[in-house]
Amino acid sequence: MQAVSDNLTSGYKEQKGFMNVTNKPVEGSSVFKLINSDTYILMYDMYTSGKYQFTKITDLINFSVVDEFISMNFHPRHGTVIPITQEETALLKKWESKNRICY
Repeated sequence: MQAVSDNLTSGYKEQKGFMNVTNKPVEGSSVFKLINSDTYILMYDMYTSGKYQFTKITDLINFSVVDEFISMNFHPRHGTVIPITQEETALLKKWESKNRICY
């Protein structure tokens, strides 16, 4: 679902409908903006299907599924995406393991 406001801490109004693009149950949604782009990605855990679904959007209203462009070799629960610097990628070599891979 989506709620909007002109104020960060108050005045939110819930919008009608759901933002997910599936009839299957979902949870643990996360939205992030692609670097150097006006495109956002909405991802959510399709927990009864054992996978995530990814959608893209530029207007935060009309989402389209982009699963065919996503490849994941891990299966987090309620994951999120954060940007890291080039220097921070060096940490991957130290902390990467067979059970935990982050890119």
